[in-house]
Amino acid sequence: MKSIKFNEIIECSSQQSILSGQAGFGIRTITEGFNPELARKICDEISCAYEVDIAEQVTTEQITTDPSCVTQYPRTLKYQVVKNDDGKELYVIACATYVGIDYGYFCNIESARRAGSNYIADILVFDEKPTAGLFQALIEQKIFRPIDNTCTPTNSELQELLTGEPSYLSPRELEVKETSEAIPTINEQTALVAMALLQTKINQDLGKDNGLINIVFQAQEAKVPSILQSIGTLPNDLVSDKYFHTNFLQGYGMPNGYRMMFLNEHNKEQVYIENYVYLNLDENKFMNLDTDNFYFGKIKEAAAANNYALFYNLVNYLFRLSVQADTDYKFLYNLFIATETDKKLSIDELTEDFFTKAKKANLPSDKWQRFVVSVNNTLDETIQKENLGAKADANCHAAMKVITYLYNNWKEVLHLDEGSKQALTNLWHQDHSLARYTKDYGIDVIQSINTKDVNPNDFIETMKQVDDPNAWKRFVDEQLEGYKDHSEEHDINEVTIINTILASAITDKNALIVRFFPIPEEADTLIGYAQTHPMQMKALEPTIKKLCDGEKLTLIIDFLKACKFEAPGLQVMEPIVRDYFTDILNGKKNDIGDKDAIMKFFITQVVSFSRNIPVNRYTDLEIPQLVKTYAEYSFKYPKKADKQSIEYFLKLELPKGTIDEQDHNILCFIIDLLDNHTDYMGAYRELLIAKRLGCPMLEVRMKIIEKLFTDRAREHKTLEAIRIKEYLTDPYSENLPEKTKEESKLMLDKLWESFKNDTSTCEKITPAIIEAAKWTSKDRKEYLEKCKNDKEKAFITKYYSFFTSICRKLFKK
Repeated sequence: MKSIKFNEIIECSSQQSILSGQAGFGIRTITEGFNPELARKICDEISCAYEVDIAEQVTTEQITTDPSCVTQYPRTLKYQVVKNDDGKELYVIACATYVGIDYGYFCNIESARRAGSNYIADILVFDEKPTAGLFQALIEQKIFRPIDNTCTPTNSELQELLTGEPSYLSPRELEVKETSEAIPTINEQTALVAMALLQTKINQDLGKDNGLINIVFQAQEAKVPSILQSIGTLPNDLVSDKYFHTNFLQGYGMPNGYRMMFLNEHNKEQVYIENYVYLNLDENKFMNLDTDNFYFGKIKEAAAANNYALFYNLVNYLFRLSVQADTDYKFLYNLFIATETDKKLSIDELTEDFFTKAKKANLPSDKWQRFVVSVNNTLDETIQKENLGAKADANCHAAMKVITYLYNNWKEVLHLDEGSKQALTNLWHQDHSLARYTKDYGIDVIQSINTKDVNPNDFIETMKQVDDPNAWKRFVDEQLEGYKDHSEEHDINEVTIINTILASAITDKNALIVRFFPIPEEADTLIGYAQTHPMQMKALEPTIKKLCDGEKLTLIIDFLKACKFEAPGLQVMEPIVRDYFTDILNGKKNDIGDKDAIMKFFITQVVSFSRNIPVNRYTDLEIPQLVKTYAEYSFKYPKKADKQSIEYFLKLELPKGTIDEQDHNILCFIIDLLDNHTDYMGAYRELLIAKRLGCPMLEVRMKIIEKLFTDRAREHKTLEAIRIKEYLTDPYSENLPEKTKEESKLMLDKLWESFKNDTSTCEKITPAIIEAAKWTSKDRKEYLEKCKNDKEKAFITKYYSFFTSICRKLFKK
């Protein structure tokens, strides 16, 4: 409670004035110590005369018959401001009470008993601007004199105020409740009074006509005290300059110096109510009052709920703002809720328009902090309400719209708690909606929220639905970082990531895999995966192709071995092999510019490659075609370099391929080409390549055998049994034993024919041929029966006789 002191002036028609000592109308008395001249000044400036038409004045007869008749006349209250001689403002609240008869009635002086107009004005003078609660306190505490104006000659109050010698008034105090103490009962009338006062403030802000910053209340006089009590519930600054006049009985407009006037049932004059904010509280009719104002509606709701704290704060908040013609009152209300209360806005109120306007509001730091807390509390509550229940998705979408706007436009506001982030993450992962939310709200927004999933399996499953590679990379990196930060074990490794990508909705899966495992830095990881997951090689085809780019023949071979030369891995590798050798032929490998050098490198690579390939996969991998390509080149360009290439080709022991019979001319060409070097080794190599390539025996290889055992070959170098043996036992040739034996018999015939004069060479080579071809005794017998060379028959018979064989074995031991 606050005690407010005031000075007091009593003005009336009395038996004696304390200032003049005379009888009649004037100042009866004042508070002891109060400046008399100031009292006169106040009475001169504020006319406190009680207005009553002559026809309405009481008569002596009426008073004597019914002394209480004067109590039916409403008191007139006036609130005004005056200045003393020093210019200081003094605040005056006066109450004029109708008495109706002069002072002589109360002291038996017949000459002073005129009935009709007498009144008592109790004028209270305050040094401080009154608080709103003061008006309420004046009524509730019955401060104004006289309390009882019943006109009986024995009314002690009236006798004291009107008759005898006056005395100075003792100083008085008024007990006024502070706002924090005042919790009055409020209702719709309270709201309407607040709305009217706020409307004048709005009109003033908007520069409207002066009349519209004033209020006319129309109500039964009985309601006036309650109206003043309603005013007393409002913020001080809203009320303190609203100078008022109750029981206004004149016509036309607002009297000078006043901001509010009260019309009651006694006013019969025409008042220009259309010029003012007008409230008819008897009939609920209003003029120049925006009853559809959203903010006013909220004030009414608070009053209807008798929520005084909310009501007061709503009124005070709007009063302290400066409004514009385009002010959005719904926004103001929502901003009030966010910055002035602990209430939460609904998620539907957090619109783009709301934030755009809030950003322009330039909130002070304390209000800013409350705003941030309020917005995030609404988001947190929306996200966590019924989470994973029937409304979870709808709630989260509503929250995400707000989060997305803030993230993109006002990040300083966005401070979700970890529980909300985890709740969203759980929702996205458990119902696999992460992809959908990412598409709706963008990877940056989602990633700012998406936190570590406590269940890696849920995370992996939801990632399969994500079709944005950027999102994929960021989500996985963040998830792994979360595990790392918390030192948690998990099974999301390279294999898991690649498997999940391949099972996901990503369009270009290989591009994403390479983003996770860039080549060449992570080539070993990718190679290891492909080699251990051969059934995924088809899905990894672009990645494998990229891995095999360049000088990677060894890697190509490794991939083929990993898939065991079976589909689908083989299908992936076939074009890679083709491209590899095509690039060689096109000069794209090893920066070789010379065509001869290219072809030599080409055939060396073919040889290296072929030696690692099962024979049954030669055709699938086009090895015969590669050899044919090389041979065709040699056929068209017979140069020395080609001969060297063929020799190298032979020296590297090319595994057996297949050449069709119609292509035997290619081998014939090779034979002719090497004729320029018809030494022993040249012929030997010709024979070896012909055998390995499966050339028709009679049409090609016999020609080489003929050359091998000619005198010309012998002239260059002695025939070596070891080479003959190597040829017949060549592991890279796939001749059936019968064909090998047939060929060996032809070789023996040619040997003894060509070296008939060199028996020692024949005897040296013959056992080598027979043993290399693994003849049986039956084979020897059949051969000897057909053999026409007696020396040959004698040598073979003797060499393989029992005695000779025994001696040979003993000799070797």
